Amino acid sequence: YADLEAGRHPLDIGIVDIAAVTREAITDAAGRAYLRRIKLTVALPDSARVRADASAVKRILSHLLTTALQYTPEHGSVRIQIRTDSEYATVILRDNGLGFSHREVERAGRAFTRFDRPGISTGTGLGITIAMLLARRMHGAVQITSIQGEGTLAELRLPRP
Repeated sequence: YADLEAGRHPLDIGIVDIAAVTREAITDAAGRAYLRRIKLTVALPDSARVRADASAVKRILSHLLTTALQYTPEHGSVRIQIRTDSEYATVILRDNGLGFSHREVERAGRAFTRFDRPGISTGTGLGITIAMLLARRMHGAVQITSIQGEGTLAELRLPRP
């Protein structure tokens, strides 16, 4: 985190198939979803190219998927899709989990900010922060919107070549 914040984490920006990287991140998270009986619904194009660093994109998606799975109760669902336009490709993760209050959403992305819930163990409070920093370094963004008790929508938007 400190290296990212100081701009010392090198990125290898190039043309990346974000659909392929998203599939890899989903494969990595599928076991966790299966164990918690969370339904993963996937709607991805065959290919979607962006200007980015492949390992940074995978790290961002891993953080977003981990968070979605962490706050979604057993038998819940997480939907992952990609939308593209002429300028951006956007990976959209929507869950029907616990959601966050308006105040919590405003604080999301601040280092070491945790959102504890009964029965849920949380991490260090750096996952979303790292995801947002990496996205900004690639001229993209991570945006979080949520309704407490109804779920969360996380979007990773990156520029197309």
